[in-house]
Amino acid sequence: MTITFNVTKVFAGPGDGFNQCGMGCYTQSDGSYLFGWGAVSTSAPYPITSLWYRSVDDGNTWTSTGGAEGPVGPSSAFACNLHANIICAPSYNFTGPAIGVYRSTNNAASWTNVLSIASAATPNGRAPSCYSLAAYNRTKAIAAGQFDGNKNNPAHQTAVSTDSGASWTPQVGPDTSHADNYGESLGVAPNGHLWLGYAKRNGPLFDPHTASSINGGNTWSLNGGLPKPGGGTGGFTTAITALDENNIVICGGGGHSPPASLAWLWWSSDAGTTFNLVPSSDIAGWPSGAFYTYLWEVKRLTRDAVILAIDRQRGTPACPWNLSLDMGHTFPIQAVPTVGNFPNYGIPVGQIVTTRTGALLLPLWESATYATASICIWRGTITC
Repeated sequence: MTITFNVTKVFAGPGDGFNQCGMGCYTQSDGSYLFGWGAVSTSAPYPITSLWYRSVDDGNTWTSTGGAEGPVGPSSAFACNLHANIICAPSYNFTGPAIGVYRSTNNAASWTNVLSIASAATPNGRAPSCYSLAAYNRTKAIAAGQFDGNKNNPAHQTAVSTDSGASWTPQVGPDTSHADNYGESLGVAPNGHLWLGYAKRNGPLFDPHTASSINGGNTWSLNGGLPKPGGGTGGFTTAITALDENNIVICGGGGHSPPASLAWLWWSSDAGTTFNLVPSSDIAGWPSGAFYTYLWEVKRLTRDAVILAIDRQRGTPACPWNLSLDMGHTFPIQAVPTVGNFPNYGIPVGQIVTTRTGALLLPLWESATYATASICIWRGTITC
């Protein structure tokens, strides 16, 4: 059987600078899809603006929602969609030295601040952050990040909402062994079990760890550290997907600066008791060497199929998407944008969505010069 994975660009936003941050694509209960991104001004006081677009034809065409300003977070902070077209998104320094969570109930046309946490005063001040959001049933959602601005306190790694995102309660995270441990990525299994990837302080560095919860984040089980190639130094997680309560796929990396900027991928088939490192030889089209290569998104498509978004900053083609048909153990099928003269740089910038017809909506930050960029959507189809 031959599997074909094709992608076509269906949306290109206005050109902007390098500071753009993607929020991703989101399914709405009315059958539409939302797509948002934002940009931080390079001039003081560095205002944040974001643009949101909506599709009512399975992601083929997009129109503005009319909302000219809204929340935006770092590239790893995604919004989450709850029942009845409610979407929540984190802000990054939205109105000053603070972060928060914002909520929209009208397809991103307007936003309400539902959680705001400011940095503590120096010398004990710590910049709060929100790294990931996830909804795990019709009314409940969880956020991961730093929700305590005081460095002297244990790290607050989660905040929970039980009323469709209208209010949020920060909670002490699953691992308080160090005040600088911080949560980075959240995944939700089909049975509602939660997975948290977090960076655990290890001397001057951080190591990738995971925790899981079967009760909506009220209590957590620590699953230990993730294996690193050759022992590695430092590390973090970037995204998690859970195919069921036992099979989990996690992507991450070994640092943000050379020579440690390496991409890592793990899978577990025993609910996180053990994790296996996926070798780059099992991922089609892996660049020669892993320098400046990141894995930003991994998503369950079916019971056995997983899609992986790769940020290849070594050159063109800049961003391929790879498919796995064996629960994330190998990724042999690749799709690369080939329409026209593809830019020299491409970075996945947000959540991937599967439409009701089975198409994929794939957000991508594209730039031919690395000075100006455009946030785009590619629509993928898989045929057998």
